Amino acid sequence: MTDDTELIHSPLEQTVSGEGHVLRILIYRGPDEPWVLEIEDEQGTSTVWREQFESDQAALDTALSAIEENGVQGFVSNDPQAADEGDPMAPLTDAELEELDQLLLYEVDAEDSMTLGMLDGFCTPWPSGPRPCRPAAGCPRCGGKTLPWRQP
Repeated sequence: MTDDTELIHSPLEQTVSGEGHVLRILIYRGPDEPWVLEIEDEQGTSTVWREQFESDQAALDTALSAIEENGVQGFVSNDPQAADEGDPMAPLTDAELEELDQLLLYEVDAEDSMTLGMLDGFCTPWPSGPRPCRPAAGCPRCGGKTLPWRQP
């Protein structure tokens, strides 16, 4: 799937409110692809199912069942800075930065690698680009790239 693939959004997409929060249930697919289910909180944090669905109704039923089982709060990011140690989107610690620096300097072919400063400059523009999702492989929204995600 290419980046210019147009997504088809289900008419069953909706918002769910409860426990002082609002969730968006997103159901979409690429042409001739199965449906993808994503639940997004107010902060833009997404939960995307690995499983894809043959029908948009099956995806909606799964979403509503998961929200009923886990509550709205189960899909809300509690930390807007994503500072939870287990969160793959959390900022790197000093020890992790040092480990990355050592990896870049000594473990990677020096002619083809970046320094930590170069890597920082390379990654800096990302926050100003489109909001990334965290789906499983094959998601039409991200062009099929595997990105970090939260499992429902």
